[in-house]
Amino acid sequence: MRFLVLIFIFLIFSCNQKKEYVGNNKQLQTKDSINLLMENSKDDTKTEASRILNAQQAVQKAVKVDIDSLYIKTLLNLALVHYQNNKLEKFKSVSLSVNKFSKKVKDTLGIAKSSSFLGFYYLTKDRSDSSYYYYNTSAKMFKTLRIEDMQLANVLNNMAIIQKNEKDYIAGEVTSIEAMKIYKRLDDDESLSSVYNNLGIISNELERYEKAIEYHSKSLDYAIKSELGINSEAISLNNIGIVYFRQKQYQKAIEYYNRGLAYEDLPNEAADTYAMLLDNVAHAEFLSGNRDNFPEKYFIPFRIRDSLEDVGGIVSSCMNLAEYYLAEKDTATSKKYVKQAINLSNRNKSFGGILKPLALLSDIDQSKEGLMAAKQYIKISDSLQRAERTTRNQFARIRFETDEIVQKNKEISKQKDLFIAISAVLVMFGIFVYIIRKQQERNKELKFSKAQQEKNEEIYNLMLSQQRKLEEGRQQEKKRISQELHDGVLSKLFGTRLNLDSLNFKNDKKTIQIRGQYIDQLKSIEKEIRQISHDLNAEIYDSNLGYTEVISNLIASQAQLGNLEYKFQSDSQISWEAISNKVKIHLYRIIQEALQNINKHANARNIKLIFEKGEATLHIAIHDDGIGFDMNKMKNGIGLKNIKSRVKEIGGKLHLNSTTGGGTNININITV
Repeated sequence: MRFLVLIFIFLIFSCNQKKEYVGNNKQLQTKDSINLLMENSKDDTKTEASRILNAQQAVQKAVKVDIDSLYIKTLLNLALVHYQNNKLEKFKSVSLSVNKFSKKVKDTLGIAKSSSFLGFYYLTKDRSDSSYYYYNTSAKMFKTLRIEDMQLANVLNNMAIIQKNEKDYIAGEVTSIEAMKIYKRLDDDESLSSVYNNLGIISNELERYEKAIEYHSKSLDYAIKSELGINSEAISLNNIGIVYFRQKQYQKAIEYYNRGLAYEDLPNEAADTYAMLLDNVAHAEFLSGNRDNFPEKYFIPFRIRDSLEDVGGIVSSCMNLAEYYLAEKDTATSKKYVKQAINLSNRNKSFGGILKPLALLSDIDQSKEGLMAAKQYIKISDSLQRAERTTRNQFARIRFETDEIVQKNKEISKQKDLFIAISAVLVMFGIFVYIIRKQQERNKELKFSKAQQEKNEEIYNLMLSQQRKLEEGRQQEKKRISQELHDGVLSKLFGTRLNLDSLNFKNDKKTIQIRGQYIDQLKSIEKEIRQISHDLNAEIYDSNLGYTEVISNLIASQAQLGNLEYKFQSDSQISWEAISNKVKIHLYRIIQEALQNINKHANARNIKLIFEKGEATLHIAIHDDGIGFDMNKMKNGIGLKNIKSRVKEIGGKLHLNSTTGGGTNININITV
């Protein structure tokens, strides 16, 4: 089973590798070019037009490469460049395009990043519902990818701020804590200052004052640690003062307000924060009973805020002055500042900020105008409460619907995983069946090969047996002839010689001469017959004639088919009886294959076959004077493959040499 799993993994890996290397060098160069363009678009030293042009060119090149993830990356980069150049509408437009395309191609990371961009855009436009929707989508996508980095933490922190602003305090606290955990893991002190500040404000609104002071104190510590600057530190001190102010611990509040005012450069670096602290100190002193230098203490921050056109700050100063003049029984002046606060709130569409001035106006003026203010207060208050409930419900619905989508995605993912698992099992089963069938085929081939080998040996043994019988008959015939020559002809010749010797008694010169000639001839015949008899008997004991005779017959028959002249030389020192039948069978087939190839392709006129005996080797050489071939263009045909396979089977070494027009030499060396 493990073997099958490994095969499956290898197949998947191979497929992935194939996909990975589809791109050529040109595509890689294009990617490098795109990355360079994006780097140039981030260069602050370049002009705005140049940066945007580089970002747009990167997008255009990414379209040609046709890689979705790269195209999304370049679009996100273009959106950021537009934002950095204060082109918010183009930032929104490109972000929407990325979001739409990412959903189309189901790129989760693209959806997450583009949604965070859109969330930020709507946050800058005070569209809390749209901002929260996109931020929530972004957070869910990041979590789906199991990415818990700075991007997710920033999204969660902004969501928490929106929830706090919309008075969804409990949900905002949960989201802030979730962001805080990620920031802590990333050791991001600057962001921790922000998230603790938000938690402090939420705790103050929930009247958990001790917790609020704890959170704001941590926000201050992280602001100092990360060197955020005096403005951030002064705001944290102001927020701690506000917590004490709400508890009516005015002296404690004044202490923290003054600590914020102690930064000498604050008026120059953050005039709005400086004015806020002055106004808060003045109001805390006023409520604590201190009337020294009033109302001038209110007018100083009022004038700063007016110069800064800080509408929210001016409204706050107007309300403090209205309360001061009301306490001084100067209702007309008090009413003047209340109306100014109402008009500014209406102009700024700050319906939450208008409630306090309306309530004070209804207390100051008991006439019809005061009654109208009271009615307007009730109407706006009810409307805001309904809006807050609607917003909280909408946030809850967004979370629920997104969770539902995530749950569906999880179910789809499970189904997908199940499908992949089933597919994997089926693939593995298919591979298993394939391997079994291949093994069965291989076994059949092995059985067939074994059977063929056995048949080859059987045929060869029968052939040798037949050859041996023929040889035995031949040797017997030779022996019979030898015996007849020795016992018959030789005896007769010997008798004739004796008779001729007896005629030797005639002493005439002519007779003696004739008789001498006959006797010499008879002696010569006798010597010749004895030599023949000796040679015939010697062949009887030559055991190597069987195999060489088989090979001789083979080459003779093949030469006859091709109308070839041939030479066959076999070293008499070769002991064929000592060589295994397996080697002899394969040699026979190799020679047969080589001769057939010569007949078919060589157009040769002469062939030569040589068997030579070495110290521990047997050398076989086959040569033809045919057309030959180019070794560099040699094709491994079936015949050559068979020769190579058989040489390898008997542990031999094959050396093939051929030239065009120069014939072919096959040399085989076998250890014996």
